[in-house]
Amino acid sequence: MPLNADAKIANVEGSLRDYVNTKLAATFSSGAAIDYGGGEPFDDTAYSEWLQVRLLDPARPASMMGPRLGALVTTEPYFGREMFHMLNLNVFVRPAKLATANSLRLQTLRDTVMGFFMPLQQIAVLDYASASASLGNLVVDTIVADRSIRAVGENELLQWNVLVSLRWTESWSRW
Repeated sequence: MPLNADAKIANVEGSLRDYVNTKLAATFSSGAAIDYGGGEPFDDTAYSEWLQVRLLDPARPASMMGPRLGALVTTEPYFGREMFHMLNLNVFVRPAKLATANSLRLQTLRDTVMGFFMPLQQIAVLDYASASASLGNLVVDTIVADRSIRAVGENELLQWNVLVSLRWTESWSRW
């Protein structure tokens, strides 16, 4: 069964990266201080503050599978299901490297990040294989975690963790 464009994880992750860059690059050193992982080099010692973005494995609940998704709209038999991605966002601040002392910098950055990931926020998903045609929108479903992380014995690094679930419908065809 071939994957349709909306079932390709590269389209979901690429669109999330574009969204984060568009919304938060100015906040985090023109995007240089955003760590996407995935084997890309990132040296956190160069920054006083940075954002770590990780798209965790998707959950595909079998109970939400719908046979013949889109059958009313097209003649091609599509299958599909709603799935959930967990997006883990970590904001880091190294107070000793800040140009000016600011005891609320971690909370200020958290507030900025949260402003773009509130429930019902829509994130456009593009098809990178087909000249960036729009596939629809990821929807921020819920805020799963929103907390300060206290590092034991570590006074130099402050961290805030935000975990959100994103809702998306993937589809595929029989042929």
